[in-house]
Amino acid sequence: MLNELGQKSNEADEYKAKYYESLERENSLLRDRLMFKSQNLQKSTRLSESEKKNIINLYKSGLSQAEICRKTSRSDTAVRNTIRNAL
Repeated sequence: MLNELGQKSNEADEYKAKYYESLERENSLLRDRLMFKSQNLQKSTRLSESEKKNIINLYKSGLSQAEICRKTSRSDTAVRNTIRNAL
């Protein structure tokens, strides 16, 4: 009986180690994604007229503000203000 409990304990430890490894991989991927996203966002630069027209066209074509942000690498605020000013 003690042998069985020892085996179960070892199995639980192995499962826990695998779980922690998967969490670390997921955290690493999320950190990489965040770094990539923050590098792609342009900060403190005004939108050009062509960018504004592109944002308006994307909005009229049915894309959401979040999708436009991803496509144009612009902040949510810049996209939202451009759409609001155009309407």
